[in-house]
Amino acid sequence: MAIKLALLFSGYVLTFCDATFYLFSAYITLSCLTYCVLLQTQRDTTGLTTENRELKLRLQSMEEQAKLRDGMLCSFFETFLVLLVVIIDCS
Repeated sequence: MAIKLALLFSGYVLTFCDATFYLFSAYITLSCLTYCVLLQTQRDTTGLTTENRELKLRLQSMEEQAKLRDGMLCSFFETFLVLLVVIIDCS
């Protein structure tokens, strides 16, 4: 025999078993939603971490290319100066 409670749910008087079931269902639903949000947050964090790592590697590569380019420019400029001195000495 179920005990009647004075809980109104959409105009119906719920028994103790009904109220427990609804509360348990709400708890399970909330738990599932919380878990889904946690998983999505972890996926987002993992994705951002991966993207950050890739961007750092790209930046490092670009910095190395810039150093090589600067070194080549210095080398070309030094060669140009040597040739200029040779041309001036020959004149």
